Amino acid sequence: MNNGIAAIAVLTFRGAWRSRLTHCVAALACSSILALVLTARGDGTLSGLLKLVIEYSLKAAFWILAVSGLWAGCGAVSEDIRRRHIQLLAVKPLRPSELWLGRWIGISAVMALTLAVCGVLVGAIASAAMNSSAAPAERKHLGEHVLNARWRLLPSERVTRQDVEKRLADLKADGTISDRASAEDAWRYALQRVKWERSTVQRGESIEWTFRVPQSVRVPQSGNAKAWARIRLYSPLRDRRETAMEWTFAAPSGNAGYSLSIPPDGVHYLDIPPSLVKPGATLLVRFRHAGEAEDAPVMFDPDAPIEILVTRSGFAGNLARAVLIIFCWLSIVAAVGLTAGTAFSMPVALFVTVCVFIIASGSAFFTEASVVNYAKVHDPEKISAYARAASWLLGKISLLLEPLARLDPAQCLIDGVYIPWSATFTTCALILGTYAALLFAAGVFLLKRKELALPE
Repeated sequence: MNNGIAAIAVLTFRGAWRSRLTHCVAALACSSILALVLTARGDGTLSGLLKLVIEYSLKAAFWILAVSGLWAGCGAVSEDIRRRHIQLLAVKPLRPSELWLGRWIGISAVMALTLAVCGVLVGAIASAAMNSSAAPAERKHLGEHVLNARWRLLPSERVTRQDVEKRLADLKADGTISDRASAEDAWRYALQRVKWERSTVQRGESIEWTFRVPQSVRVPQSGNAKAWARIRLYSPLRDRRETAMEWTFAAPSGNAGYSLSIPPDGVHYLDIPPSLVKPGATLLVRFRHAGEAEDAPVMFDPDAPIEILVTRSGFAGNLARAVLIIFCWLSIVAAVGLTAGTAFSMPVALFVTVCVFIIASGSAFFTEASVVNYAKVHDPEKISAYARAASWLLGKISLLLEPLARLDPAQCLIDGVYIPWSATFTTCALILGTYAALLFAAGVFLLKRKELALPE
């Protein structure tokens, strides 16, 4: 690392440490996590409670560190400019790029230290839950389905483009979709209709899914290797009686069949032989509705009806990879604050970045919530220009940030899904190599425009 960058980074970290910023943020984040442990109420099971604690602990730590990172980033350069400290560097061989990078690395180091403490605390809570005095069955379920890192295999897509086009034509023909509806909204609505129709199984009917096991999947050869089918059922009604079902798992290495009765709602796990999951092989899963005549249709979740989960490794490594991805997110937040601080004064920069952060965080939700233009009762001509512009802007923001949301580390942790190192490095490289690089270029450009007598 360049000596100038290292010196600025050390000064930034030392300033945060001496001002007690690191201590206060760490204390606030850890207190929030402990408060969640003491006050959270799950679904009555140990697994449900720990899932809630892990997810909200990581989210609380992220938001606390994000706010502190924004505040520190906005003030790191803007306050130097306001107090004219930065003019003292005019006689030093320090370039704008070195100043920006040094500040960014120093702030990121503060957040990394605090996030590491939060990660260790979450790991300790998980370990305490595993060694608690809860019933053995609950601790077994916790170890298998939460405090675990499993390969997750998804079925091949059963809905083709031709299926959606045909359904879209039918919906337009019967008037369900207006001819003046936007093509994007109409397509999305037709796609959801096809998915729901393909996910509904009447009594006596069957449905099949095909899983193609990647070559990268390696099932441990130890006796602890296990595999499960995670089934997601949906019902508009609650407290429905159990329905008879028949499941068949067929692979080149063998077959397995099960007959069981379960409520047609919620998430269910079915133990399957791990020998069925072989790298490069194909696994065929078949379901048959074997209920009685008065039983209602069985409806699967249209987006994630069934998954195959296979033991991979433990929780600690998965937590470390999740924390690393969250740290990369936080580094982007600090970069946004730094770049804003080079353009505006501290109060203005903080206000602008907080507004941008809120809009960016809610863009995906508002984009989905605004998709109502496909129905006849929502005539596109009656939608205001402002609503159209807002929807367009939110859609573009959501598209810009979509790569950051592809991998949700907190969701992977509570689902017991393995976060591969390859996906971790790819996500971090994307964040640091694209978003951080663009913010760095913008920050350096703005610093040069301020004519602070820094060397070129």
